[in-house]
Amino acid sequence: PQPPRAKGSVRGPSPNDTQDEALMPNGQKRALPGRPTKYSRSLADEICARLEASDTGLARMLDEAPDLPCSKTVWTWMAAKPEFSQKIAEAKERQLESMQYRGVELIDGVDCAASHASVALAQAKASAEARFKLAAKIAPRKYGRQLDAKSGDAGDRGVAIVYLDEQDRLA
Repeated sequence: PQPPRAKGSVRGPSPNDTQDEALMPNGQKRALPGRPTKYSRSLADEICARLEASDTGLARMLDEAPDLPCSKTVWTWMAAKPEFSQKIAEAKERQLESMQYRGVELIDGVDCAASHASVALAQAKASAEARFKLAAKIAPRKYGRQLDAKSGDAGDRGVAIVYLDEQDRLA
């Protein structure tokens, strides 16, 4: 057990002190032990911007980027800073929307006139489906299967291939 601190002592924070409570008797903040944090609003904005543009999760994105802090550090910041945690949650929502749009763009980008159109379309469909399923897994209320109120049936929100004419179907 630690000896009791004398009133007005500036030896260091007690285990019960938090960042806001670690004040000296004259009201000034005292230096806390340990390395200072690298957290800043600009770094938080950079992490969120990269998360939105990525197709991977937060931990993998952070581990693959040598100029960003490790995932453990970011998780600690999220636990300590509710505003940062909220920014990450909003970035994840925008990331999912972006993934949905990129899935549609993959399919739209297939040249159906090419000789290998059926292979390219199958690859694009598989890639788009993976994005749609991931989004449905992460945010099932928004991107998951929705129950039809009239029939009670869960509709499939997957990708459907629509043939414009009989020649496309045979190709």
